[in-house]
Amino acid sequence: MAKISHAFEMLLKRGKARTCLIEGEDCTRTTIQAHSVQNSTILEQIVDTTGHVYTFKTQPSGLALSRLGRNKATTFSGLCNHHDTQLFREIDFSNQSIPTVFTPRQKTLFFLRALLLEGWKKQSIVNSLGDIAKGIEAKDALKVAALLNVSEKEIVDTLVNPEPFAWSIEGNIKGLDEFRAQSRAVFGQLRSGKFHNTVTHHWRLRSRIEAVVTTGFTPIWDLEGTHLYDLSKMPPRMSHMSLTVFPDGEFVNVFISHHRLHQARLQKLMDQIGKHFSKATGWQDWLTEFMLEHSENIVMRPSFIEALKPTERDALEKAVRWTSTDSRPPETYLPFCFFSKG
Repeated sequence: MAKISHAFEMLLKRGKARTCLIEGEDCTRTTIQAHSVQNSTILEQIVDTTGHVYTFKTQPSGLALSRLGRNKATTFSGLCNHHDTQLFREIDFSNQSIPTVFTPRQKTLFFLRALLLEGWKKQSIVNSLGDIAKGIEAKDALKVAALLNVSEKEIVDTLVNPEPFAWSIEGNIKGLDEFRAQSRAVFGQLRSGKFHNTVTHHWRLRSRIEAVVTTGFTPIWDLEGTHLYDLSKMPPRMSHMSLTVFPDGEFVNVFISHHRLHQARLQKLMDQIGKHFSKATGWQDWLTEFMLEHSENIVMRPSFIEALKPTERDALEKAVRWTSTDSRPPETYLPFCFFSKG
């Protein structure tokens, strides 16, 4: 699957969406490379003296660590300068103004930023998919191989069990419509000042942090491995969530948000997450794995990455490479942790 993932990354780049995603505003302004993780305050806390961080970049062998300048890390072309600076100014903090308690509007802005990033990814993929989904549905290995520029054998091996792969593609198409609708709904909350439809859990924990993340994701199972959906068919509505993790000095802020309509489906999962954070220890390892499971948009401190042993770097890259085509995330205890303990 590594070469196929690489091929999809190339398709994503060719289909890269360059439209401001703030719908309802009829925005026609030119998009910029907007940061999904704030550059001036958040990334400032983990960059090295040369202004670099580590993130993940897709290679033919799969996702791999890559050293990148802070001005390029976590950027996406889904916002114009006006909306990037004006709409999100309340969560673009100076070092002195990161609060310990966040307003409902600020929590909702974190949610919206993550949704926009995920919606941009899905739009870029959908722009490039063309006939791939039809080829997979028809099990036309030769056609799909030509579209993805990989060998027919790789596609044949994939099509032996095509359901998860096809489900993932269909999920991107369906998910794009859902993310658009949810983004519109969240933006409507920001315009009206009524935030009761956004459910946000915030934890402020004492710990040194080695990595930050902003991501939107769709959980497939809870923490006990119970599926939230029937993977043999596309559910009528998916439950989309956001995860935002960033430092504030000797503390780490963790935000997880979702729409109120998904409360019943996600309640057990959120209770399980809450139990992790209720303990003084253990949450650090769990959150590291959770971040790697649900996002490649992770930015890491260079001194942390460069101090890892080769076997630890390999474990890090292997952990982030699993995809929704796998039946479960890898059952492994990682030999590193993004958070200090004690």
